[in-house]
Amino acid sequence: MNPHYYLMKNKKILRLEDEVSFASIPQNMREHVFDADEIIPLDQDQANWRVAIFRDEIMDQEEYLEWLQSNAIEEADRDLIAN
Repeated sequence: MNPHYYLMKNKKILRLEDEVSFASIPQNMREHVFDADEIIPLDQDQANWRVAIFRDEIMDQEEYLEWLQSNAIEEADRDLIAN
């Protein structure tokens, strides 16, 4: 099985296992997709390229949900605005 990846806001990439669809994840996670009008899954090479070039961070579903629930998202938003 091949995982699939989705570009999210705040330099994050959501990694989902093959059997999990983007539509099945919680709404609070889907709200943070980078472009809600064009949700395109990335393959592993594309996700790794983004990590290498843009220093994005790949997170699995549980890890991303924990990050959303922490104050890390507020800090990331402040960093993006400051830079």
